[in-house]
Amino acid sequence: MEVVTYWSGIVVGVLGSLYGLAVVAGAWRSVQPPEEPAGKGAEADRLPALWFLVAAAVLVLVSFLCTIPGRPPFAAGMRLGIGLLIGGAFGVAAGAVAPAIGAALRQQSERAWIVAASAYLGLGSWALLGANLTLLLFRGYPNDALIGFGLGCCVAGLVLRIGGDVLNAERWRPLEAFVLTAVTLAAAVYIGVHHFALTEERIWWALPLLMASIGIAAAVVAMRFADVVAGRRRGLAMAIALLLTAALLAGLAYALSLKVFPPQTTFWVVMCGLGAVLAIVWLLAAVRPSASDSPRTLVAGSVQVACMCAVLIVLAVVVCFRLLAGYGIGLALVSAWAVGLVALAPSVGEKKGSDPSEEPGAGVSVGLAPCLTVGLLVLLLRLFLERNPEAPRLELGIHYVFVGFVLGVLLPLLFAAFNLRTQERAARLLQHARAGAATRSVLIRTLCVAFFCAAVPLLVLFMWGFKAVLGLLAGLVAAQAILTVLYLWQGAMLSPQARDSGALILPGLGIVSVTVSLVAIQFSHLMAPLVVAERIYKLYAVGAILLLAAVWLLVDAWRSMRESRIAS
Repeated sequence: MEVVTYWSGIVVGVLGSLYGLAVVAGAWRSVQPPEEPAGKGAEADRLPALWFLVAAAVLVLVSFLCTIPGRPPFAAGMRLGIGLLIGGAFGVAAGAVAPAIGAALRQQSERAWIVAASAYLGLGSWALLGANLTLLLFRGYPNDALIGFGLGCCVAGLVLRIGGDVLNAERWRPLEAFVLTAVTLAAAVYIGVHHFALTEERIWWALPLLMASIGIAAAVVAMRFADVVAGRRRGLAMAIALLLTAALLAGLAYALSLKVFPPQTTFWVVMCGLGAVLAIVWLLAAVRPSASDSPRTLVAGSVQVACMCAVLIVLAVVVCFRLLAGYGIGLALVSAWAVGLVALAPSVGEKKGSDPSEEPGAGVSVGLAPCLTVGLLVLLLRLFLERNPEAPRLELGIHYVFVGFVLGVLLPLLFAAFNLRTQERAARLLQHARAGAATRSVLIRTLCVAFFCAAVPLLVLFMWGFKAVLGLLAGLVAAQAILTVLYLWQGAMLSPQARDSGALILPGLGIVSVTVSLVAIQFSHLMAPLVVAERIYKLYAVGAILLLAAVWLLVDAWRSMRESRIAS
């Protein structure tokens, strides 16, 4: 049964990826490409996508080369390195296809949700294939390889989603769903390895992958059935597809809990994840900007919905942890993503000039991924505690935990401000036909973001210990909840066309938080000896960091002044 479980994920991953690619390719060929309007989107397309793909591949390769020595802080380096290569290869491949997916979806006007849902299911199948391949290659001890797979996907997401999308939030927008799905699968399997250590229990390792396989297959069947029943009635078709997907997944989960994966707590965990995601989709579907609504009404409604979604996520996490501890959180998140991949489709491909209030689920594609990212960060926080025996379980020193918590809340917001400055600088250069300089500027700044994502958790560990890192990860969860409110706030205030043209100022920041969490999980226990270093060395480190920050600020200010003179 264990072999069947593994290979079912491989088969579903391959077939689902090919299905999504075929549907998108058919949509691409059936519609003539529209003329690109002049303005911000046209300027963004002048940024060569190939450079960002090459930068992502090079960064993955450099990360792999750093693991070759096989000694601290890169112990078990070959498993980690090969996982990095697998995740990076899958991430770059998804990044190469994502712009074509976005272009095909923008060209659709009728029954666009079928194409959109198929595309997202294809990316989810691609993530499933990569996670299954990693588990099959390292069946004895897959932990380091799974973290490497997640980090490789995040590297591609950081370079492409954060950097390549600096002026066009639609180009690599589908890549975010791939990265978050891949990390969710890897984390769920990883925590299963910790919970079920006996040889006869290893079948439980692949249960999250099996649930994802069943969910993707059920979603394809449900989507096609809904298309036949509801036709062009988009809201009804989407509701039928979501409910039927959840019903099929719940029924098969119940059958498996009776025969293969007793007791029935697994079924209730899956039901908890499905119930939470359906309730969140229903709430987000209510975020529909209307011409008759005042700005205060839109803001109040979006904030209320975001808070209710956060409460639902917290309740689901508490119930699942009560049933199956951290493994239950992972299993519920995987089940939620199986439905969520279909629900991400509603606002894609809307007709130009249509009333946003008439489009079902205008807030779903804006708010669903950030909501599920909150749950993923909670799972990674739990994984950090189980991965590091040195980490505190119940005894939390208020001072260091508070310092880490504040840093965790501020970190994604600082990256958001940094990204806005990058956008403005690139826009100024593009206005004066300096696409090459804009590309170099964006690439350098994106690589800096990737470097700080890796350095921040290790620096916090070195300065203040495991309690501060625990506070940092908890702060990232809180920051993601805040960002969810901001996403919905913007989504309610903007038209669908403005959302798709890049007016959302906070794209892909969940990938930043996930990357920081994965680095903390993988390397904190390896860097533990540095926690007890003498205080004088820590002061030296602080001085070096302040010196580097001052040099960076001076160089950045000089480059900004130089570019302003050139532009004028």
